[in-house]
Parts: sequence; structure tokens; C-alpha cells
Amino acid sequence: MPELITIKPVAEVFATAWKKIQQRQGKPEIEIPFLPALSEKIWGLKRQELTVIGARTSQAKSSFALQTAYHCAKQGFRTYFFSLEMSEEALTERLFCQLALIPNFDLLLRPKEYEDKAKEFKELLADLPLVIMYKIGSSIKELCNVIEDLPKPDVVMLDYIQAIRHFEADRLSIINDYILQFRELAVKKNFAGVMVSQINRGAMEAGDKRPQLWLLKSSGTLEEHADTVLLLHWNYFYSNEIKEENNFDVIIAKNRNGVTGTIKAKFEPQYYLIGTLGGEYGY
Repeated sequence: MPELITIKPVAEVFATAWKKIQQRQGKPEIEIPFLPALSEKIWGLKRQELTVIGARTSQAKSSFALQTAYHCAKQGFRTYFFSLEMSEEALTERLFCQLALIPNFDLLLRPKEYEDKAKEFKELLADLPLVIMYKIGSSIKELCNVIEDLPKPDVVMLDYIQAIRHFEADRLSIINDYILQFRELAVKKNFAGVMVSQINRGAMEAGDKRPQLWLLKSSGTLEEHADTVLLLHWNYFYSNEIKEENNFDVIIAKNRNGVTGTIKAKFEPQYYLIGTLGGEYGY
């Protein structure tokens, strides 16, 4: 049965909107505390909206998304992280490096040295409302079914949109349909939706290699229907100059309800960790 269409006078619409405005506490509901300047400019992650995190390969997009997911859960928001690329084990190992500040290579060579930190990490995760799922959600129907079966989410992340199941001939239409239905689901279920996306190789042709909004891979639907688009840029990957190793840019390429611009950040690749320049990481 089709849903009934409700038409309200604009005064009634504003009355409802004003109630929501009055509930604001001078800070975003769902903050991004490891980058407070970014959180303020985009006003955090917002329910019923779609935020896109885009980057070229090896530009820390999964690490950025995972770090964001952890901080959402740490604030008490039930967060579902759907990974179509990395396993749950690989992601939790990466999260372990982030939180315990363990160099990833050390964890490969000398894992026994970190048994005490592993115990602390397990205790930290015990009551954390974060669920990481691997290879689940590769079709929009599957993702909808899982969300229906699980406790109601506050934040849903998909890493990454180009890895969904599709037939090559219908690739673009399937990706577009997934994006549109995902955003509709965010509105219906009142969660903040986050999608990770690859950037086309065209970014490599730019003189400074910086990603552009129109280079989001495979679909103009992402650019059109996203409320916020964050593009990540780690110039050291291209320059290999040691002085740039920790310099990281988060480019606010689209912000439907606010300003755009670039947030300068610090990237510690050995920890998969992103933080403020000269600041604490906030764990």
C-alpha cells in the first residue's frame, strides 16, 4: 500500500522545525571530536542526511571512516560499519593500532609485547555500541534487511560504494539506485548515513593531485544527492617528501547547509590515525 501524502501549511511546518531548533545545545548532536574544526564547520554528522568521504587509493579513507565510527559509538550512538573491502579482523586490528598508539609494523613483528594493551582494548570495546560487518550490504536489499533486523541505528557507514554487487552492464544504474535508496533509508530510519567513495584517476592528472568533487567515481548521483562531501588528500603519497609525511587535508567540497574549505590535519600513518595539528587525539 502506498504511503499517504501529508500536506501541511508552512506555518505548521515551521512550528515543527522550531521545536527541533530549540533542542540544539550549541554543538552538533553527533560530533567528530578528533577534528573539532571540521565538526564545527559541517556541524557534525546529521541524521537523515548523507555524508560522503571520498579519496584516491591509499589516502586513508577507510581509516578516517573507521575513526569516525569509533567516535560516534564512543558518544553513545549505535553505529553500524558495513565493510565491503576489509574484514572485521583487519578493521579491528587497525582500530587497535589507532586507540593504543601501536605502530602497525610492530604489531606484525612483536604482537606478544602488546598483550596488556590488547586486554585493555577488549575491555574498552565491551560496551561500545559499534558493530562492524564484512561483505554484508553488498546489495541495497540486503542492507535494508539487516538494518530492519538489528536494533535501530544512529549512524550507518558503508565502505565503499563502488564495491557493491553489480553486473558490469548495469553498474552505473545499480550504484545510483543504491545511493538513492540508502539516503531514503536514512530519512525513514532517522540515522546519519555515511558512504565512502573512490575518486577517479583524473585526480592524478591535476598538478597538485588534489581530488575534486566531480571526480567521485562511477556516479554523479553521489555529488548530487550528498548533503556533505569530504575529500581526503595526503600529498606525501605523491611527493614522498619526508617533511610532508604528517600533513593531511580534509577538503569540505560540498556542505549543503554551511561553508566549504579545507581543514589542515595531522596524519600518523603508522597508527592509521588522523588528528588536529599540534593537538591531542582525544581518546
